[in-house]
Amino acid sequence: MRSLRRLVLPTALAVATALTLGGPASAAVVESAAPPVPAATVSVGHLATTASAENFETALYFYKKIDEGKRAAWKNSGKQYLVTTWEGKDFATTLDAALLDDVEGVGEICGAGWGVQQDTVDLRKADDEDFSFPANITFPTDNIGWPPIIKAKHTDLEALVEVPECGSELPAAPTVSVAPPSCESLSNEVTFTDLATDTRLVLGDLRIRAEDIPDGTFNYEQALAEFDLAPAYGELTLEVLWYDRAGDKNDHDLGDLTLTLTEPSSVECDTRTEATPVAPQIADCAAEMPGVVLPDTDAFVYTFDTDTRVATATVQDSFKAVAGNGWEATDIEGVLTQTVDGVPNLDLVCPAEPTLAGTVATGTCVADAPWLEYTVVVDDPDKQYTGDRTGTITFVAPEGEENVVETIQLDDNLSASGSVLWPGASVDSDGNANGWPGWEQDADGTWAETTGNYAWARDLTHVTIDVNPSLTVDVSYPEATPECAAEPTVVEPTTEPTTTPETAEPTTSAPATVEPTDDADDTEVLGASVPPEGGLAETGADALVWALVALGLIGGGTAAVLIARRRRA
Repeated sequence: MRSLRRLVLPTALAVATALTLGGPASAAVVESAAPPVPAATVSVGHLATTASAENFETALYFYKKIDEGKRAAWKNSGKQYLVTTWEGKDFATTLDAALLDDVEGVGEICGAGWGVQQDTVDLRKADDEDFSFPANITFPTDNIGWPPIIKAKHTDLEALVEVPECGSELPAAPTVSVAPPSCESLSNEVTFTDLATDTRLVLGDLRIRAEDIPDGTFNYEQALAEFDLAPAYGELTLEVLWYDRAGDKNDHDLGDLTLTLTEPSSVECDTRTEATPVAPQIADCAAEMPGVVLPDTDAFVYTFDTDTRVATATVQDSFKAVAGNGWEATDIEGVLTQTVDGVPNLDLVCPAEPTLAGTVATGTCVADAPWLEYTVVVDDPDKQYTGDRTGTITFVAPEGEENVVETIQLDDNLSASGSVLWPGASVDSDGNANGWPGWEQDADGTWAETTGNYAWARDLTHVTIDVNPSLTVDVSYPEATPECAAEPTVVEPTTEPTTTPETAEPTTSAPATVEPTDDADDTEVLGASVPPEGGLAETGADALVWALVALGLIGGGTAAVLIARRRRA
């Protein structure tokens, strides 16, 4: 594309104007920037050799004469097109023919009826120190003014250069097509076909030259985005003219073209990722469907009907099912099916994996101690067991605590039975309990509850038995029974009264009185008199009776009272 700016800016302005106003652009003339000076040369009457030449600048314009039979003149001037400028105030006397090849806004200059205007300005008299000649001048407005113009001259073009003849055959009318936005390309692609050279696409006073779109196609949105212009959408009508450069130098109407531009935001696109199910593979007993390997993926979930031998793939969210690998679409979107009769070993009967069917574990109380009794049985009808017969029983602790693991050993029949103490429990050499989870013994021999010593084990809910395979079994701490405490015995102090109870009337024989000695001070404990430390051993009622006999106190009434008190104690 020789000049995208020549196309985009006029197109954008025209489209915006036409669609905003609901019709063709207004008749106001939008002038483009002055074209660059061509490389061709001009010959002037004489060259200025003094420094004063830099104060002057001369411009040369081509125009089609209104009346070709009359000489070139201001009143006979059609629209003028700037061709070139030079420093100084001398007019050109001859022109290089290359200046006729491509005049901005006209194209190739040919045939009769062309005039030339030369204007010289005094730059010192210009209103703007950056003065530049306008790209076009249209009678009766000179667009420059006197001053800064100090002199002007009109000449017939053929007096300065030989002008070639023009052709006259009209080209074929072009056609246009617009590829609307799609999910693959969110833009309008405008394509012109048979767009001949010197064709102009006209929108109001704007002309889009065929030379500016040599391949005939441009991206509408991209072209406008380069100039920060917002595109407009709808129907746009272009008038097609062909300029007869080689003939009569006039425009010829080739008809109208209508463009329909679609707003990209109106396109609804399916953004799901396309996916095709995997092909069924050779049978694998490790698969969920014996005989066919169809692994689940993010895109599909597979099922298989062993009776019909049809596999079904159901697409998952954010994916779009695409047939392939032998899969065919069904009437339901996203569901594909495939008959898999050709897959080897489809009817393969896979051996059963070993299980722990028949395995049990129970909490039980033996000699006041909590035990876990277990029976482990590996059910392996198809001889698939691959373990080393060593296993574990894991007491599963709550979060923050550490599991307790006990080791077990399977016999040749892949079974094991026995019992293990509950975490925190212990027994003496005779198997009697002397420790319990959540309890601790103080120095004086009394027991107290604690959060330590595996207290969590009293609330245990399950254990895991693992001999490859594994099994989780629900269990609970053994409950106490009248025969088995499963926890320490705690003796609470009593509130026995220390006053002497009422007794029967004393006999006529007064009881003997025993005077206490200095080292034999009796102490009242739980309503009974017991020897102090270092006195008689606590051997029950017999010891007390023999002591009384020795003191001669066994008399009817007195002995009865003392024995009664001892029994209450």
